[in-house]
Amino acid sequence: NFAKKIGIMLDAVTGYSSRPLRLITRLSLFIFFLLIIRWGSVIFFLVYSGEAPTDRTVILNSIFTSLAVITLILSALGDYIWRILDETRKRPIYDFSEVGGEILSRKEK
Repeated sequence: NFAKKIGIMLDAVTGYSSRPLRLITRLSLFIFFLLIIRWGSVIFFLVYSGEAPTDRTVILNSIFTSLAVITLILSALGDYIWRILDETRKRPIYDFSEVGGEILSRKEK
């Protein structure tokens, strides 16, 4: 059925590549830096205009900043787990192929 096909597709995308993990890491870094800028603007308005930020602003900024930090930590752990998985697959370091009668390793190409 359709749900099984979607599951197989997601397994194919996430099972053989670390790109989804790196995409999540970059996205969480981008969101974290946006939140740092947002906190800077809140502090700027507090210092120069004398107006205190609303409770909603402080609460939402705190929640989103903590979620961004948690996502960064989880993506770092996921990257470590991915590297462990790569090591356990026991793939050879060199990929030998025959080119023009000579055998070249991947690093020599």
